[in-house]
Amino acid sequence: MSISTLILIFVGIALIYILSLSVKGLGLNGSSNERNTPSDLHIRRPFLTNRERVFYRKLENILDGRFKIMCQVRLVDVVSINPKYKTGGKGIGYFRRISQWHCDFVLIDNDFNVKCVIELDDKSHNRPDRIRRDKYFNLALKQAGVRLLRFNNIKDLDGDSFPI
Repeated sequence: MSISTLILIFVGIALIYILSLSVKGLGLNGSSNERNTPSDLHIRRPFLTNRERVFYRKLENILDGRFKIMCQVRLVDVVSINPKYKTGGKGIGYFRRISQWHCDFVLIDNDFNVKCVIELDDKSHNRPDRIRRDKYFNLALKQAGVRLLRFNNIKDLDGDSFPI
């Protein structure tokens, strides 16, 4: 047996050993991660805030079944990064932005075409970080040709003047 064959065998065994440690460390085999996790770490939370639920119900009444209302949809599920910008560091940064942000409500038709995105803004949208985020959020939807409706107040949602 040649020295290069022995080296290959040794490297193969070492790789198998390292991979087995990685699998254990990731908890993929049901090992220590579950045992070391506090039993009360995760708690259930209500879906949507009370304000969002009131808005949803009012919107549902106004739409009267013409569109489906989807809640808390990731922006990346509505728009995507143009393939020519997907490579490189900036492309990944753009993708991360839109993959971490959510649209409050998305209206879709029966063929699952997005008709518009609706944002229910609150006081937090006056913070500098949210102003920057909203500016990019608005730009992403505009560039993709997706209509965006913003409401600051639930009272502003009126069936007679609803634009869709």
